[in-house]
Amino acid sequence: MSLPGGALWCLLAGAALGMRAGALLTGSANSRRTMTGDAKSFARASTAMLGCCLCVSQLGWFLPTWAMVAVGVPAPFVLFVVAARFEGRLGRWVQLRQIELPRRALY
Repeated sequence: MSLPGGALWCLLAGAALGMRAGALLTGSANSRRTMTGDAKSFARASTAMLGCCLCVSQLGWFLPTWAMVAVGVPAPFVLFVVAARFEGRLGRWVQLRQIELPRRALY
């Protein structure tokens, strides 16, 4: 679970917390709304990553080590490929977008 899924989960959870903290610190209502939406998107992605890692880690009860490596390493990346492919069907859970902040958004 630690590599690569755990590292990706930590990055996504940290990004969600950072965006939420930035949204609380900003003075602009428009920037606050945008940053809060991005924080929610990061939180949903980290929740999906944690669920994927926990499910794959449970396979260790049944599979040998070499099979766990073969399944566990690509599983988090496959999660994002499947999410990108079925973005329309997954509704609000998957929103692929580029995060942009307006100039001087945090002042």
